[in-house]
Amino acid sequence: MQPGHAGAFSNLAGALGLMGRVEESLPLLQRAVRLDPDDRDARSRYLCALLYRSGQDGAGLLEESRRWAERFAVAAPLPRPANDPDPDRRLRIGLVSGDFRNHAFSFYMEPLFRAFDRSVVELFFYSTATATDAKTERFRALADRWCDAAALTEEELAARIRRDGVDVLVDLASHTAGNRLGVFTRRPAPVQVTTAVNIVTTGIDRFDACITDALLAPPGEEAHYAEPLLRLPRFSWAYQGPPEAPEVGPLPALRNGFITFGSFNNLSKITEETAALWAGVLRAVPNSRLLLKYKAMRDPASRAHLTALFACHGVASDRLELRRPPAGIRANLADYNDVDIGLDPHPYNGHTTTCEALWMGVPVIVPAGRPRDLGIARVGSAMMVSAGLPDLIAPDADAYAARAVALSADLNALTALRSGLRGHVASSPLGDVAALARAYEAAFRTLWRRWCATAR
Repeated sequence: MQPGHAGAFSNLAGALGLMGRVEESLPLLQRAVRLDPDDRDARSRYLCALLYRSGQDGAGLLEESRRWAERFAVAAPLPRPANDPDPDRRLRIGLVSGDFRNHAFSFYMEPLFRAFDRSVVELFFYSTATATDAKTERFRALADRWCDAAALTEEELAARIRRDGVDVLVDLASHTAGNRLGVFTRRPAPVQVTTAVNIVTTGIDRFDACITDALLAPPGEEAHYAEPLLRLPRFSWAYQGPPEAPEVGPLPALRNGFITFGSFNNLSKITEETAALWAGVLRAVPNSRLLLKYKAMRDPASRAHLTALFACHGVASDRLELRRPPAGIRANLADYNDVDIGLDPHPYNGHTTTCEALWMGVPVIVPAGRPRDLGIARVGSAMMVSAGLPDLIAPDADAYAARAVALSADLNALTALRSGLRGHVASSPLGDVAALARAYEAAFRTLWRRWCATAR
């Protein structure tokens, strides 16, 4: 009816992405951008969609991200801020995100923010979420100052941040929904950083640093970022299971008589490459099943797409269980009590889902990141190194299947691993939220002192 409607193409692309049909969505997002080149949200969605594409490298993503910045990151910086250049005083840290709500990333952020030393930092939250929930109220309770910023223009939000006297402004959204990257182009704070959300560049050159680590961004990756890299001395993620988490249940294989592999990642991550990888596991472990859970399973077309995808790799539908998620955090985590071994996708690894699986006693086999991969393809291996579980990292498809066979062959060993995994993760660097908070505080202080040295 209206072939030139850019929003319609963008919405259709979003629906296809949720169904796992990313390769089909990309040309539609490109068409939406051509129809309305001034729609920066559509361009951001295109950048996010590229992260799921097999073979996407850092050089190409940086080029596309810089195109976004050249068109939209053009606002003039505000005058130099008048913050007190005392290098050792308590810092005001501004946090900008649309995910201060019941969102996967919030399960990482909330424990980290709780662990910050409030004698060292004050926390100023700028929430761009358009809908709030109980998790939002938990974030609000952590704030020294809270701002509902969804209705503010970028100019208004930048002015608010300047009035609040924020010293270090932190982007927690990159190009994801609710981002306010245009605020950062105005430089309302003396120090501006972006940090691990998509683990890739924003394309904007007005950040003082992208805070990351050597596991996600090994030496040589500097060329793929518009921002200077500031690497923490440890993995830049840590996980602490939520208080709602149920107890770890017995190994499902003991009652089922077969191994159940599982992944609760969004369907956009189940690419052709991932399906081939997981099909190899199912072929290598006779009578095994694969449990997949995501909200799109409510849609018959999404289920049909997945069934057809695995059929192309010789996996019959009776070896798949496509489950709809239940309501509530506790019930969702309890579904891991039906999984023996987790499988991680490639190129976009699991993030919170991998941590949740480990917390529920489910070991996750992860693909090792390759030299040309984006940081998102190194998350799984970084988590296993940080958790002290390097044997779960597979360098190639054959090793991936071999790890699955080895774990499946000894149910006694798998039972022992399951029962001790939560405690193991909690006592590992991956579970050390306090250490991560100290590392972030030190990074903020380093950047702040650099600014102070120029302000005198």
